[in-house]
Amino acid sequence: MKLLERLFGSRYNRDIPYTYHACYRIFEDSEELTRDWFGDTFCSVCNHLRSRGIRPESVTIYECYAGSRVEMPAESYTDGSGEWLPQEGLCRAHIRYGSEGSYGNCSFDDRDRHKVI
Repeated sequence: MKLLERLFGSRYNRDIPYTYHACYRIFEDSEELTRDWFGDTFCSVCNHLRSRGIRPESVTIYECYAGSRVEMPAESYTDGSGEWLPQEGLCRAHIRYGSEGSYGNCSFDDRDRHKVI
């Protein structure tokens, strides 16, 4: 698998998510009415939501792997007062994937850090 990753990028590394999914609850207690976004990187999704004025407590963010999704702990994207973490803080979430957790040493360098759909 490492050969495919070297040739075609991090999407072939099964140890890290291939995408991130943010699920925004339109009504506080409803899981039926949601607005969803997908991004190649964790920071792209978090920064997009922050720029739209969406509060972290109204969002659930998932790591998506082939055939499964795992909810990200809120501590990965919020500070002690429940606000969005700055970019450097979001990078520290990458420690989960064995990287240093810094912007300069990102496991997702080959992915688009801005595009969110």
